[in-house]
Amino acid sequence: MPTSSVPDSARIPLLARLKVGTKLMLLVLLPVGVLLGFTTTSAVEDFSAAGQQQDFRAATQLSFGTAAVADQLAGERTAAAMLRLRPGEQARVALRTAQRDVDQALSRARASAAGRPGSADAAGHLVTVRRQLVSLRLQVAGDTLSVLDISSSYSAIVAGLISTSGALIQDKPLQSSGRAADAYLAILQVVEAAQRERVDVAAALAAPRDQAALDQ
Repeated sequence: MPTSSVPDSARIPLLARLKVGTKLMLLVLLPVGVLLGFTTTSAVEDFSAAGQQQDFRAATQLSFGTAAVADQLAGERTAAAMLRLRPGEQARVALRTAQRDVDQALSRARASAAGRPGSADAAGHLVTVRRQLVSLRLQVAGDTLSVLDISSSYSAIVAGLISTSGALIQDKPLQSSGRAADAYLAILQVVEAAQRERVDVAAALAAPRDQAALDQ
């Protein structure tokens, strides 16, 4: 009867062939390895979450800067409308002061946006805002716009800034930060609506009676 060519040691299960010390070491290392695997996975997830939070904070700061430009621009809109309604040195000084505040806020926002990636092209939009503002200021200085035209022209720029500010914070890593971002954007829109309404009401009150009735 032929004998098998397979060695006896190969027929014995691998675990049975290990020494007692080796078995004990494996028993110790097995749970440690499993724990290390879970820890590594958790660490990678925490690192990713931390990166998302950091990106969101950077986007939020840039959003604040963009919203600050919108707020200052609303002040310039009021000053430009008042100069058109009541020309005089005091009104001209108020407009120059408002324009300086806008320029400073715009410079800060552009410096913050420079070289910073984001979901919205904030830097490009701020450059566009600057061009629009230069053109609008020339028209205001040339006294070629009515108060309502001034209001609508400035309001279009402000609305674009608020939209960009909202786009910057649209990627919310946490539900709580998402609620805060939505509330912040809603506040910006409400404040802008109130500021524009003040200018529009002033324009209606300053208009001739028949024209005011027509506008109403």
